[in-house]
Amino acid sequence: WSDFAFRLEPNMLILIASAPIMVVFPLSIGVISFQLSRRLVRQREELEKISRIDGLSQLNNRRYWEESVYREFQRHKRSGSPLSLIMIDIDYFKQVNDKYGHVAGDQMIREISDLFAESVRHADVVGRYGGEEFGLLLPDTDLKGAQQFAERLRLGVQTLTIKPYGVRCTISLGVAEADSDIKKYRDLIERADKALYLAKRNGRNIVQAYETQ
Repeated sequence: WSDFAFRLEPNMLILIASAPIMVVFPLSIGVISFQLSRRLVRQREELEKISRIDGLSQLNNRRYWEESVYREFQRHKRSGSPLSLIMIDIDYFKQVNDKYGHVAGDQMIREISDLFAESVRHADVVGRYGGEEFGLLLPDTDLKGAQQFAERLRLGVQTLTIKPYGVRCTISLGVAEADSDIKKYRDLIERADKALYLAKRNGRNIVQAYETQ
């Protein structure tokens, strides 16, 4: 054994010297790939959010809200589960803009939207329909339950004071429930909108249910 001498060939030296790199490099690539993947997921989620959120109110925009009404209406037709819808309008909103300016009007929309967002259930879908009008979709809710919920919203908005302007506001609400006579989801929106029109015509700051003739 004394004559035995272990000698490393040049190729073996290169291999040993390269071993740390051969281990570290794939790990580095894996970490970088994972980070890039997570970043892409976050960016995609952010883009999806931007595409469905109204910038001023931070509620769902009209397009996404109507898509939600369509999906729930299809589910209602398949299962027969109750489905109600509330259309909401801020009373005398134009007068607020004329007297205090559009900044005050925007603040009013934001604060009312915050109240709506805090009041709804997880399954409910609230959106800004346009201007000072909002829509609220209530799955698995009949007309009576929707009316009760609408009244709570009305009372909640009535207690708001829009800061720093000290402005008070009210809302009018129209409520409708899907039934066998409704063939398209837009008919449900139209019924709630007609009820809203009656609420405004009858003095505002009230909840009005759609009644079939």
